Amino acid sequence: MENMKMTSTQTVKVTYRLSDAGQKAALLAGRPASKIITDCLPLDPAVIDSLMIASDGSLSYDASRTYYIKYGIGGRDFALDDAPASLSALVAAHQAFITAAEAEGEAFHAKLQAEEEERKRKAAEILERESAIAEPIIVAAEHSDPSSPLPDGVRIEYQTVYDTHHRRLSITDDQRQRVNAVIKLREDAATAAKAAKRAARDAEIAAIVAEYGGYMWEVNGGMCDFMGYRLWASYQSKRWVGTFTAPKGIAHFCNSARGEHVFDISWLKSGDCIQGGGYSENSRGKRREETEFFGVVLRNDDRLVVSICDSRSEAIAKSRKMDR
Repeated sequence: MENMKMTSTQTVKVTYRLSDAGQKAALLAGRPASKIITDCLPLDPAVIDSLMIASDGSLSYDASRTYYIKYGIGGRDFALDDAPASLSALVAAHQAFITAAEAEGEAFHAKLQAEEEERKRKAAEILERESAIAEPIIVAAEHSDPSSPLPDGVRIEYQTVYDTHHRRLSITDDQRQRVNAVIKLREDAATAAKAAKRAARDAEIAAIVAEYGGYMWEVNGGMCDFMGYRLWASYQSKRWVGTFTAPKGIAHFCNSARGEHVFDISWLKSGDCIQGGGYSENSRGKRREETEFFGVVLRNDDRLVVSICDSRSEAIAKSRKMDR
């Protein structure tokens, strides 16, 4: 029992940091001057609750570890300008450092909260003011014909409203839903109009084919652009038209002015098989987005009429039937 009694002769292993000034003082005093100091100090029973007790019963106190403050401020290092006079002095100074660091963190957190509250307050003021400006713009859009352009001064996009000065306005959730409903209505109207336009053009093409037997172009000076029947893609920078008589190869290309997509077809005659192609090029000159069409010339006078085919073989077969 005598060996288990706590006496003032017991020591505690302590670890702490020295500041630059503390290192210099240690050098002048002839003591170790490393950044991290490990030493032994007499035990003070008053600070026993702050000590670490190892499995072998030894005592220690580590004041050298970086203390990380909450709220993302970062770490702080406790450092002494001189060796501690006693264990209780070391513990007191270290605990005071931790208390100050925690107070710094709380103050920083309070500052962030105050800033956030101010941000919310200002945002609420802006929302109240700008949503009032947006309301008549939204109403005008809601009462406009979805297939027509928006009224003057009205500009809306997905979840967004702009004033007449093209400034984006803050709007409420309810207004945002109404804006999206308007946009959906107008998108549906645009899709329907596009489909109706395509259907009307398809009907026109069907009528032309029924009347002339194929696609028809008015010929001016022996030139034709082969436009109006979706044979080309608008983004194609290269286009060509030529005749063929075999499953592979082009017998003769139609002349075209450089940079123009208009072709000399004056020499084409009834029964000629023609092929047209288009493509664009990337920065390395590689072809992409290629399209092609095939057909048989039915007539070439003041009008060019071509029966469009799905393949070369179909065009050749149709041409041979015309020769009989």
